[in-house]
Amino acid sequence: MTAVTASSSPSLKRALGLPSLLVFGLAYVAPISVFTTYGVASNLSSGRLALAYLVATMAMLLTALSYANLARWFPEAGSVHTYASRVLHPHVGFLAGWAIALDYVMIPVINVMIAGIFGASLLPAVPAWTWAVAWLVTVTALNALGIESTDRSARVVLALEIVALLVFVGVAAWLGHGPISNPAAVGWSPVFAAASIVAISFLGFDAVTTLSEEALNPERDVPRAVVLTCLVAGGLFIVVCAAAYRAHPVAMFESVDAAGFTVAAAIGGSALAAVIAVGELIGSFAGALAGQAGAARLLFGISRATGLGRGVLDRVHATRQVPTGAVGVLAVAGLLAFVLTLEQVVSLINFGALTGFLVVHAAAAREGLTRHPTRTPAIWLRFVVLPVVGAGFVATLLWSLSPTALLVGGAWLMVGVAVLRFRGHSWPS
Repeated sequence: MTAVTASSSPSLKRALGLPSLLVFGLAYVAPISVFTTYGVASNLSSGRLALAYLVATMAMLLTALSYANLARWFPEAGSVHTYASRVLHPHVGFLAGWAIALDYVMIPVINVMIAGIFGASLLPAVPAWTWAVAWLVTVTALNALGIESTDRSARVVLALEIVALLVFVGVAAWLGHGPISNPAAVGWSPVFAAASIVAISFLGFDAVTTLSEEALNPERDVPRAVVLTCLVAGGLFIVVCAAAYRAHPVAMFESVDAAGFTVAAAIGGSALAAVIAVGELIGSFAGALAGQAGAARLLFGISRATGLGRGVLDRVHATRQVPTGAVGVLAVAGLLAFVLTLEQVVSLINFGALTGFLVVHAAAAREGLTRHPTRTPAIWLRFVVLPVVGAGFVATLLWSLSPTALLVGGAWLMVGVAVLRFRGHSWPS
């Protein structure tokens, strides 16, 4: 494999327009994941799940706006690592990148795990590990072939996932005759409690920023794609939940894990439940594909800037211009799907993403005020009020994580501090 290293300033291939960036973001988010949290969120909101998703969409949009501003100012592959390094301090940037790497690296892992779960449920004769290995090998091969290959594949699998959602919504809308949420429920506290859970469904919209060096017009298209991903995903979540409750007005579920399939089966029988199961399987492939691609760009950006993992993470294929070294490392990391539990992986993803989001809000606020010395009310609103409100919502989500998640996440940060201490002397300060 021909490659270049950081010493010759490796770069990636510009090939993606706004539609491709949006497809990547939606593939990463996997809109069909709405069925994964349907039960627990419905119970928390007392049957007002569509309203909870509306609140979550508005809250996560604040983080998307901070990302959009930074992506416009710094169109590079390192995402939060780049933003924090440029605006706050290189060491803060490293720790932010180190934290959010948990999210990026574990997204392909969890999707490989989901592939095994749903694949085995659809075809019991095929072992779960076979599905997991097949997904891991296939997404690695597609990502190694080049960003165009990743783009084409993501378009196909996302289209299939959207078809599954549209079939569900169509059947539910045709058969449903009730309200779109529980009219008997009162109070906003349950809605906000559910919103704090379903906000996790949006994780991944930020991954669009990792493709800044492969976008044809990064300053314009990446910010738009980040915001559009958040809005489109939120719209899909709301429509699906509204249609589901209208056709099957049940607010509380005994088995929260299977609630999504319970609703599908109640509305359209085993056929519709099978459509959703297949959609979940396809969604896991889309998430693994986009997740590995985004994580590879993040690790590449960190390695190129700091020298960490030099010779491996910063290796770029000479003709395909793909960070093949990072892709290979992530393929090996994908084997964690056979070691960790689903709960452990989810905890790592949530801690990493939310910690990174806090740093993004801080960087967006500081850079915005620096670039706009004339502090008009509009500037204060855009670069102080909105980031502070967004950071407050993110901090609430972070604090609501389980003690285990906080403990493991904190330990991961301490490892990052140790790495910084032993390697930081050779980095810019």
